[in-house]
Amino acid sequence: MDSLFTLAAATATQSASAGGFFGDPNWIQILSGAIGGAVLAMGGGALFNYVAAQMAPPTEIPTTISPSSIDSRRWEALPALIGKLTKSSEPNQVFRVILESTKEQMDCEYCALLILRDGFYQFEAGIGLCEESRQAFKLDAKNGLVDFMRTKAKSVALNRSDRQLQDFNFLREPISEVIITPMRTGDNIFALLFVANKANMGTFKKEDFDMMGFLTMPFALALYQAITFKRAQGGIVNTIVEIITNNENNVPGCTGHSERVARMAEAMGKELRMNESELETLRSAALLHDLGKFSMPTELRFCETLPEGKDRELVMNQDKAAVMWLKPLGFVEKALPLILHHHERYDGSGFPSGMRGPAIPLGAMVIAVAETFDLLTHDRPGQPKRPPLEVKTYIESLANSKFDPQVIRAFNAILEKGGK
Repeated sequence: MDSLFTLAAATATQSASAGGFFGDPNWIQILSGAIGGAVLAMGGGALFNYVAAQMAPPTEIPTTISPSSIDSRRWEALPALIGKLTKSSEPNQVFRVILESTKEQMDCEYCALLILRDGFYQFEAGIGLCEESRQAFKLDAKNGLVDFMRTKAKSVALNRSDRQLQDFNFLREPISEVIITPMRTGDNIFALLFVANKANMGTFKKEDFDMMGFLTMPFALALYQAITFKRAQGGIVNTIVEIITNNENNVPGCTGHSERVARMAEAMGKELRMNESELETLRSAALLHDLGKFSMPTELRFCETLPEGKDRELVMNQDKAAVMWLKPLGFVEKALPLILHHHERYDGSGFPSGMRGPAIPLGAMVIAVAETFDLLTHDRPGQPKRPPLEVKTYIESLANSKFDPQVIRAFNAILEKGGK
């Protein structure tokens, strides 16, 4: 799959740099051919099945559990759990089902999924943990606990009598006991399922330990497929972003524009208390927000005011063009409204729909503010850059007319923290 995306990027960017790619009204068909028409045409669920079929699923189970050793109420709930996992193809849905089911079945205060990346099991999603703990949560793949789970093919339980419980002192939450279960493909532990502290000051019992081992069976397969699918999604989005970046590099003053907008938008999203899924959608939309500009001639792509005549129609329809091109990629569906409406104005005078106030998606307003700040603080043809404080004052003056005042408050908070 990686080679497919690399080939697609090389083919598409070469065509783009030759000047003919985005000038061709059928450029999305060119891109589809480069990536592989079958993959782009599949959409979310089919693509999930396709990429999952390319990888060998987990074949080993840490422990074999007898149903009689598990509380009957929990056992009866498992068919519904399997059904939820089967219906979930989006990675974030799979993470949520795994964590919510784990919390319910284990009756624990905290739970988390740790995915192996760059030699560490790093936090991917969780329940109950504060943001500081989420940011800090990672375990070295060479950790003794991981070695034990790898060689013994079983879960690990720790309580206050175990010195290794100190390995989790970096968490802000008071941890009194944990169970960690490995998720495997052959000998490779690709993820860890972590639970801590029985609810209501209780204590984990043998049936809890057994349940963790049993849950690993459906969870490991679903999680492995979700991770594979997520990587495939990232590969396709990165291909399109590379094309956008290549074209930005050919427009004076625009190099790095989309990446800077994405960074600021994500920081503002955190200030607005967006959850992980919303932040991921916001970042994807911010990276792709200017895709529609390449449906227009170069001289119109960053014009300050709306032109007249046919050019005006081209500018006002640019975001519709982006959505039309991206719609075949089912997994970016949540990002489409943010891309479509980031030129709307809070007072209803924007385009393409004339939406106003809270009807405009919050993420679209975030991208609008981040883009305005970036454009005005960087040199462009006929438009020298302006000092950040001057741009800040200008953006504040547009509260309730162009921008959502709630978003401007988040923007100001980011600037006060030194974010740009």
